[in-house]
Amino acid sequence: MRKRSLAVGAMLLLTVVLTACGGEETEPGGKDRSYEILDAGGQALYTVSDADAVARIDGLLTAFTSGEGTLAGDEEMDALYTYVCYQEATVLAGGDPAAERDRIEVLRLTVPAEGTEVRLQVLGEGTDALADAVPQLDLGELLTFSYDADEATVEALRDPAQFTVPAA
Repeated sequence: MRKRSLAVGAMLLLTVVLTACGGEETEPGGKDRSYEILDAGGQALYTVSDADAVARIDGLLTAFTSGEGTLAGDEEMDALYTYVCYQEATVLAGGDPAAERDRIEVLRLTVPAEGTEVRLQVLGEGTDALADAVPQLDLGELLTFSYDADEATVEALRDPAQFTVPAA
């Protein structure tokens, strides 16, 4: 029962992170976000900060995260690309919303070389508090989910160059 409530809590945290990382900003001064796309060896290939391109990646994420995800654990995946979502840190009470803020890694999406199972790992500010509250848990295992995405979504994620904006 306890493990089930922890899994439900983890799914709730995932929803919060995806909401913060996805969708359109509703007001000026909202959190800016970007993606860094890494190759199989972990080397940065692209940085995507154009709002339209970020929205397209967000759309691909929401295409499969609205389905059933399963806890993935620490099983290795043969990654072709990893999409790392960065978001501006939260402005604390009394902070200047116009000031430059640190960027925090909030999630990682692993795209496989073959197959349609993608891996989503939730990271960021919220996980630190959860780790402190329940230190006996392996959050890497608890906050890593596998999704069976449709072929078109996975193929789009296997073409990261489409999200880059050509230099003018």
